Amino acid sequence: MPPSEMTPLNRKEDNNNNNNNTQFYGTANKTNDIRIIHIRHGGEQENCCDGNKRQACGSAATSAVAIVLAALLMGTCLRMSPGLQPSCMRWVNSTADRNWIGWNVAPTASRNDHDNDYNASSLGTTTNTDTDTHNNHLIVDTNRNTNQDENNWTPNVIFGNYSMPITFDFTSSYCGTINSTGTEIDSDIDNDSDIDIDIDIEGSRYSIQNTFDEGLMECYGFAFFEARKTATKLLAVLQNSPSWNECQWHLYCPMCYWLLAMGYSPFVNHPRIADKHEYENAAKAAKAAFDQAHGSNDCRHQHSSNDCHHQHRHQHQQQHQPLSLKELGLIDAMDLRFRPSFENQTIGYESYSKKLKDLHETIVLADSNSKGDSDVMGFLADSIMILHSDAEGYHFYEETDQQTPKPGIAYAISLLEDCLEESPDHPLCQHLYVHIVEPSGNIPVHKAATVADRLSKGSYATEAQHLQHMPSHTYLRIGRYHDAVSANVVAHESDEAYIHHALVPYGPAHDIAFLIYAAQLSGERETAYRYADVLRDHYRNYPTNPDGPGTEQGWHIWRTVRLRFGDYASIREDDDDIASGVVIETEKPMWPYAIVLGHYSKGVASLRINDSSSINAGTATNDDDDKKLSEAMNHLLSLRDAIPGVGSSFHGMATVANLTLSAAIEYYRRSRTVTEIDRGYGQVLELYRKARIEQESWVYTEPPSWYTTVALCEGTLLRMLGRYDESIETFRNDLKRVPKNRYALYGLKTTMVASGANASDIQEATDRFNTASLWSDPDVRNSIPVVCPELGE
Repeated sequence: MPPSEMTPLNRKEDNNNNNNNTQFYGTANKTNDIRIIHIRHGGEQENCCDGNKRQACGSAATSAVAIVLAALLMGTCLRMSPGLQPSCMRWVNSTADRNWIGWNVAPTASRNDHDNDYNASSLGTTTNTDTDTHNNHLIVDTNRNTNQDENNWTPNVIFGNYSMPITFDFTSSYCGTINSTGTEIDSDIDNDSDIDIDIDIEGSRYSIQNTFDEGLMECYGFAFFEARKTATKLLAVLQNSPSWNECQWHLYCPMCYWLLAMGYSPFVNHPRIADKHEYENAAKAAKAAFDQAHGSNDCRHQHSSNDCHHQHRHQHQQQHQPLSLKELGLIDAMDLRFRPSFENQTIGYESYSKKLKDLHETIVLADSNSKGDSDVMGFLADSIMILHSDAEGYHFYEETDQQTPKPGIAYAISLLEDCLEESPDHPLCQHLYVHIVEPSGNIPVHKAATVADRLSKGSYATEAQHLQHMPSHTYLRIGRYHDAVSANVVAHESDEAYIHHALVPYGPAHDIAFLIYAAQLSGERETAYRYADVLRDHYRNYPTNPDGPGTEQGWHIWRTVRLRFGDYASIREDDDDIASGVVIETEKPMWPYAIVLGHYSKGVASLRINDSSSINAGTATNDDDDKKLSEAMNHLLSLRDAIPGVGSSFHGMATVANLTLSAAIEYYRRSRTVTEIDRGYGQVLELYRKARIEQESWVYTEPPSWYTTVALCEGTLLRMLGRYDESIETFRNDLKRVPKNRYALYGLKTTMVASGANASDIQEATDRFNTASLWSDPDVRNSIPVVCPELGE
């Protein structure tokens, strides 16, 4: 999924379409971010641990106020004197229990710098806590959940054909030692304890490992918000195990904290962390993993450093299996990733990438028969790709030809290909491979298709919604449009399951818009129309959720898909404009680009109403023509009035809308007032060429930001002007950009027929068109396609 899934990429990001992947659906409200809470007793600071609690916070109508109120109240507590803080927090918690505060946000108490002292176990999400006055820890009430049915649903994101390779000995997370039978025995940490702890270690290990795998797979699928929730759930489970509570030892699970840090990490679609608090949370989690892995954070508050050293050594010898080279390398790299400040993120990301490269080379050196560890190769390739991405998009290939990979990208491609040779079904490497080759002007069709097909097969029976969607990026690039439709139908079903259970899918509107665009190209009109309705319903329900395209860009896909099929009457009758159709509690959104696209589509439709094809030149002007021209001009003037308010993100698209509607009006006017076909059409051709050049200057994105390629109209007009060679070249160039698309193939065939080309060339073009129309609806397949909607041809 390119960065455009969250922001249009033919221009720079603006505030109207910013995405941080924290969109919220259904009846539940925003789940907690990770915060550090320091409680002071008698003037002496103790760090407290708080676990995960995914509790619904009241009704949707009061949730926004409740979240803010809870945060403000807890923030007030934390500004009180040390002696009053605990009582204040207990009062806030009891208030939450009375349900007039939606307790779903853990407040920020102290945001220490990366190197400041804090307790690893204090990382977690707090929802309901009681103070244990004996040891001054916050103990999480994990039994409380007012919405069990909704919040306990967990999406199945594990591929049946993929065995998770990252494993570690989760028995080391428990304070007790494990005897040869696998049964936990009493720890000698608490010699006075005579409590017999009897838990199913193997069952617990399986459950914990499965939860870790789920979180890792969510990271692989860019579902980072859900990954953070999974990681905090894992930490809460471990913190509240009977063994851990009885031993009163801080949780030892460095890879759990590594997973939490990964959940906050940047990725190719968002290569910089926009929220400072999220960056700080990532840094704290990374440091917690590092400290535990290297044994530097277990005895911070012991009175004797000698006792601390003795207990630490004793603990690690009897309780914790040593971490593997791979685990230590990943943890050390993550720590380096977040050591710099929020303002200097790139420095840390470069250090992270270098450390991963060192780890990869060490692993290869240790085993000359292996190309490396699949996970490490995937993480290293990801780190390189992030460093070659920014708010404007991916910068993987040389600008001179968009085919030659930049040096770092060439290395990343080799890493991913090695990974997929070792582990053909590795989801992260599959995902990244789709992204790294899709912008190429010379995509390796066979390799890309093989990876996409395996990813599609592996993800099909899961609810890994974004990974289910990803093959469609490749399918669109290689002309398998029906397969792109099918992939997104599956992804959309998983998106809906997430939303139904108040979870956060990644880019649900993107999946629908992608489906519609692919259906246009395959001629599946009924499917395209059905999902255009679904897309509008989605925007109506979640008008301000960041997505790609967001509501401002995507609302009138409903109209442009009908333009693509020549359904002008439906567009002219449609009055469902976003400015009047959506009202939010706080304000009515004003989205200028939606106004521009709305007037563009209606302007074109007003010219072509009742037309099945363009009218021959020389037709006399009549009252109906005057009415059409007047109506179209009114839409053009309204479009131009809205352009000054359009944000920079949409400026390129607004420019194309203005140029192409202007060309359509000028063509229609001249076609009815002149007798010579070439008289005055140079101006129309120039408008189309300007629009095409503008469109082709945009940064790569899928689906494209404009519903069709302007080259189709230029090629059509060139044919009408009798400039057949130029027309044929234009259509062939379009087929390089949008392979096997039935509109360019039909334009090519028509031009060849008009030019008197040889029969074999015409037959080849005809056969290719028929093949491209295989999945088209029967009435679409048996009718003449509209190659250029503005010209009606």
